[in-house]
Amino acid sequence: MMKGFSRRGDISKCVELFRMMPEKDDVTWTAMISAFVINGGYEEAICWFHKMLRGGVCLTSYTFSSVLRATASLAALVEGLQIHAGVVKTNMAMTCQFRTHW
Repeated sequence: MMKGFSRRGDISKCVELFRMMPEKDDVTWTAMISAFVINGGYEEAICWFHKMLRGGVCLTSYTFSSVLRATASLAALVEGLQIHAGVVKTNMAMTCQFRTHW
């Protein structure tokens, strides 16, 4: 459902649905971050990423990929470098999401 609302640009419905969920996991958090990114809400995506971190939710390569896209779109170099350092520290840099094909 969240993906459908996101594709229609209805972020408020995504947020409402997220808040109604009794349990939120890495998939739901990443879906929210991605929804903001897809709809140009880059600052909100980064804010939700920090909420996810504070909540102790497990980060995935999809989470990092989405939030790095937000930092790149904002030209937020320092933030992007800090998040990239998290990618390297968690050894996710070699997953398909982050590899560059030559």
